[in-house]
Amino acid sequence: MSYAERLRWCQWNARPDVLPSRSRLYVGNESCEALLPRPDVACELARRMREMGTSLTLMTPFLTEVGFRRTLDVVDRLVGVAVGLEVVCNDWGLCAVLAGRYEGRCTPVVGRLLVASVPTHAGRRCSMLPRSRPRAPGSTL
Repeated sequence: MSYAERLRWCQWNARPDVLPSRSRLYVGNESCEALLPRPDVACELARRMREMGTSLTLMTPFLTEVGFRRTLDVVDRLVGVAVGLEVVCNDWGLCAVLAGRYEGRCTPVVGRLLVASVPTHAGRRCSMLPRSRPRAPGSTL
C-alpha cells in the first residue's frame, strides 16, 4: 500500500466547491512568522475544512517571542474547531508547549528545520515529544 500527498495552491476563502477535496489541508509558513494566518482567519478556515471532513495542519517557522505568543493564539483558536489538528513545529519551545498544554487535542510534528536535531539517546525518543500511537490500517484521524 502506498500513500501520497499532493500539493495544490488554493485561495483560502474560495467557495467550498472550488477547494480541493483532500484528507488534509496545510496552512501557514515554515520560514516566516509574519506569514502565519491571523487567529480569526485560521478559525474560519478550520470551520470550512471541518464541514468538508478535512483535517488541518498548521505549518510554523522558528519563532521570536512575539511570534510564539501569536502562534499560541492561533493554536488556541484551532484546537476547538479543527479536525485532526497537527502543528508542524520548527521551534523546540513550541513543540514542548504543544506536547504539554494541548496533549490529546493536537499533534505536534517536528518540522524540517529541527528534524536533523531530534535528540535520541540509546534509541529513545526525546521526552518532550509525545509518544505516537500506531494507527489501525484504514483508520482516520
